Amino acid sequence: MARQINEELYQYITDTCLESYDAPSSPLQLLEKIWKNPDFPMHCPEHHYLVPAVLLTTYCRLKNDGKAKLREELNLAGDRAKNLLAGFCGWYGACGAAVGSGMFLSVATGTSPYSTDTWALVNRLSSDCLYNIAEIGGPRCCKRVCFTAVSTSITFMKQHFDLDLGQTTPIRCTYHQRNAECKKTACPYYPAT
Repeated sequence: MARQINEELYQYITDTCLESYDAPSSPLQLLEKIWKNPDFPMHCPEHHYLVPAVLLTTYCRLKNDGKAKLREELNLAGDRAKNLLAGFCGWYGACGAAVGSGMFLSVATGTSPYSTDTWALVNRLSSDCLYNIAEIGGPRCCKRVCFTAVSTSITFMKQHFDLDLGQTTPIRCTYHQRNAECKKTACPYYPAT
């Protein structure tokens, strides 16, 4: 049975991204800011929207697209993300954070199923994210896969678009105590002791 989307959490993500538009923050910093909300669960399908939202916010700011354009793109990404069910990573074999990265690039470039050059780039970004997520291995951790998908997207945008969305390192997880399935030292973001 599919879990209902938490519309209040979606709205919180959207509002925080719009409020952060003028602040010089990286997508990783924006992730952390949003996760500070005590109502944001450790694992939930809202992460599938969170990834494209933080990437779009930084992208639109760097491109000087304005808040109205950002709001429009966040709404589009939010609508698309609702198609990614909870547990998509394990049940369908494609992590929602990785798909969310491809969704970001699709929205940012106006890519459709009929596009040529950008169609390949959108799928390549999703593929790179999936590969990097799979290299770390399971079980699930929405925080770990978001860190990985966003970091991979930052690197990808620099390589393919010469656009610097921000720093990718160092990332140190502060959520591991909330995750019963934490990989601990097998996770690259687990804090060193």
